[in-house]
Amino acid sequence: MSLTPDTHHELAEGAEKSSALNLSSFLQLTTEQKKIADTWIEPLYKNNRALAEIDTQAGFDAARERIWDLVFGGWDTNTTISQAANARPRSATVGMVKFGTLTRDAPPSKKRKPGEAEPTVPEHRRAGAPVYKKIQPDFRGRNLWFPLCDENGTMFGTKFDHNIEYDKLPGITTGSTHGKCSQDWDAAERERIGRANTEWVVFCLRTRLCDSIKHSVDSNSPAVAGNSATIIDDNADLSKLQYINLCAKDIWPIYKEAIETYLAMGVPQGVIAT
Repeated sequence: MSLTPDTHHELAEGAEKSSALNLSSFLQLTTEQKKIADTWIEPLYKNNRALAEIDTQAGFDAARERIWDLVFGGWDTNTTISQAANARPRSATVGMVKFGTLTRDAPPSKKRKPGEAEPTVPEHRRAGAPVYKKIQPDFRGRNLWFPLCDENGTMFGTKFDHNIEYDKLPGITTGSTHGKCSQDWDAAERERIGRANTEWVVFCLRTRLCDSIKHSVDSNSPAVAGNSATIIDDNADLSKLQYINLCAKDIWPIYKEAIETYLAMGVPQGVIAT
């Protein structure tokens, strides 16, 4: 059985025809029905960067029960299945940390077109406005950029020439700021992508559970050939699961290795010209 955006309506209708088979908790599932989730557990935890949580049988069993608890959160098999939402857009201000204060007005973020008057500098780019560091990770090239931005996340100038004058906040360092930017980014991505991945799996498991009821003579009977609650597992649609890229795991270790290599080779000493 292939999964389509409208499949859940058909399956929910099939389940509604038999209130005797209404399921609303993990404890009501048969052993075969519980195993419907097994195809999804490792891909979900891998994409959500949490594989360590299921590296033992006890961890895997706990994950299975946790996922089914999410499936039955405010839902039972006599309830319509809502389509899973896509991951929400990333905020323009994610990974931003306050770094300083403008000491003079910054250039407008929009360039003046020929014949137009010079645009007015908005309040958030005038002297006294805050200056932020914002992380811009490049996971393909394994690099990190930390341009200076205004409170809306709009960069001042370019990555290499910000064209502003500002005072750095007292007691703050560039290194600690970059670390905080990275942590904020990683936390936001874990929540943003992780939530979407989990909601997709919940949607699919609800769909498949209703299908298992529809194709079973008795939900309390063991699955048999041609009437199994698990035969549809092979069709699990994993294509919508997104991998969570993390600065701490995917980029910073490269910088750490570079520093360690540099120090192991010895810091070059200066030479007095003669």
